[in-house]
Amino acid sequence: MHPKLARILANLINSYEWEKLLNKEASLKTLRLNKRIKAKIQEAITLNEKAQSLINRPKNINLNLSKLEGEYTYKKYIVDKSCRLDCVFKPYEEKEINGIVTYKETLALEPYSVVLIILDKKPAISEEVDKDKEEPVPIESKEEKTEEGSKISQKKGVEQ
Repeated sequence: MHPKLARILANLINSYEWEKLLNKEASLKTLRLNKRIKAKIQEAITLNEKAQSLINRPKNINLNLSKLEGEYTYKKYIVDKSCRLDCVFKPYEEKEINGIVTYKETLALEPYSVVLIILDKKPAISEEVDKDKEEPVPIESKEEKTEEGSKISQKKGVEQ
């Protein structure tokens, strides 16, 4: 871009005229600029219109989870504009997912919101029974090992 055209464009952006162009309060035809610059400004105006239309619309996101085997607890937490300083952080939705290989859900995300999904695997019943059957390790065996270790260290001290 020619430095003179760049300076004109920078002055336009720094002036109130740029805001009027973006809000369609002023016409692009009244400006005396190069055709290429007018085309770029027109492109910027259309992109601004698109951004303004998307700013308050929720986004739909497809969530696909595969290879889920077993039982899971599904907890969904949401922080959005309705949540203030005194907002309690508790699950918005809780459900059980049982034996599904793939899980599909469509999330509607509001602008400036956060969605946290936690999947906790439920322990199998057989694992809980096995934990109860485990016996504690006797303390005597640990003491014997320490006594043998001290005997070995004493023998080494004598030999040297």
